[in-house]
Amino acid sequence: MLEQRIKSQYEKIFGKTPLMVFSPGRINLIGEHTDYNDGFVMPAAIDRYMYFATGRRNDDQIILHSYDLDDKYQTTVDNISPCEKGWANYLLGVLDEFRKAGTVPGGINLVFGGNIPFGTGISSSAALETGFAYAVNHLFGLQYDRLKLALMGQSSEHNYAGAHVGIMDQYATIYGKKDHAILLDCRKLEHVYEPTNLGNYTFVLLDTKVKHELSDSDYNSRPAECKQAVKALQQQYRADISALRDLSVSDMGSVENILSGALLKRARHVINENQRVHDAAEALKASDAQKFGEFMFRSHDSLRDDYQVSCRELDTLVEIARNHSAVKGSRMMGGGFGGCTINLVAEEGKNDFINTAKKEFKNQYGHDPEEITLHIVDGTGILS
Repeated sequence: MLEQRIKSQYEKIFGKTPLMVFSPGRINLIGEHTDYNDGFVMPAAIDRYMYFATGRRNDDQIILHSYDLDDKYQTTVDNISPCEKGWANYLLGVLDEFRKAGTVPGGINLVFGGNIPFGTGISSSAALETGFAYAVNHLFGLQYDRLKLALMGQSSEHNYAGAHVGIMDQYATIYGKKDHAILLDCRKLEHVYEPTNLGNYTFVLLDTKVKHELSDSDYNSRPAECKQAVKALQQQYRADISALRDLSVSDMGSVENILSGALLKRARHVINENQRVHDAAEALKASDAQKFGEFMFRSHDSLRDDYQVSCRELDTLVEIARNHSAVKGSRMMGGGFGGCTINLVAEEGKNDFINTAKKEFKNQYGHDPEEITLHIVDGTGILS
């Protein structure tokens, strides 16, 4: 098992038995690009993990080993700053957040690795950040709560990785609950759990294998556009609007009179997507796969046309799903510009759908999409 191999490498390098921590990836059932607009999302933690073998040192050295990349980075507690190794910055950013909080940890040994596919939209970076924060918190007895650790992970991504993400990914990895989705209010940072009971339907991911780097894509322009939309609406509609979350579907007439072009499209997506999250939660409570799937399809159409973060490969997979009798819903998931679709599929038709999608996709793009079957699991914790 991967976690055992990571533990063994730690013991080989450092000659000690490590603390073992796991941190899962996540899916987002619905609610995309709403989190940094103070909106609503519905993620869940899944059984793809980052594993951390770690321990305290008696000196000030920070020694980080990437098992997957067979790479190493070393620095000291007093010399934590962004470096040339992209993977190390996610970890260094977390340590910097502890320092800002006034709790500078001592020296640390770490070997980490995982089975979360990079660039697929299931948040390998968030799992890396929150898992490491959880490990440091435990190692040094700092007693920060899970919310504080999630926020540290988000700030690390902002300041050291250069991606201006919302809180959803880090929150989902650390608050995950087996067989439940998290209905999260991203402004209040409060959540309720909703059982993911949709009868004989299951969620399947299809990875386009189109990789995205959020910091290098148009991703970072979307929050800026949303802020521009808010500013215009504050000036011409309601001064009390602080984020697009403060607008409902009933406000759309006024929004359309004030905004135009890209800003109107961005606002329209966020406003309608927030409503879809609430509607989908009701469908989930009723175990209504048909309705839940319809909201997924509408979400994708909005992400493609209004938020404009999809790509040809994602659109192709969604259209294949839309035309398959076993599929109730499908949409792109994650930041966009590549990555995965999430599909709500009947168990008995799952294999036929996957085979059909692979065949039709390969005919167009020359390679198979990769299926990722999954289970919804608990969030970050210590391996027993």
